[in-house]
Amino acid sequence: MKLVDDFNTFWPKYIVEHQDKNNRRMHFVASLLGLSLAIVFLLTMKISIALLALVLSYGFAWAGHFIFEKNKPLTWKNPLLSLMADYRLFFVMIVGDFNEELNKFKVVETVEEKEEELVEV
Repeated sequence: MKLVDDFNTFWPKYIVEHQDKNNRRMHFVASLLGLSLAIVFLLTMKISIALLALVLSYGFAWAGHFIFEKNKPLTWKNPLLSLMADYRLFFVMIVGDFNEELNKFKVVETVEEKEEELVEV
């Protein structure tokens, strides 16, 4: 499948753009808000809830990029793959360890490690 192949190529790029743990936390909150408000929308069918879900979830995620990661969200380049990756990140954070993903793709120097180096100097 083309989408799966594209996602498998996209995921390592996504990982590199989400090294900062605070950015990942903002994405977690964004995904949780998005899922929660999507459920509320399905129960109420109020379009305002759907719009609120989009504004809050993207707002939190994008703020994480601007404030902590200091980069542009990948959503602007590929919205569908970025959304898929956001929810993969969400589930990895629930059941696993994102640092394993960083290591798998050779992104071993995380922001936390850089901060530790600065403290040691």
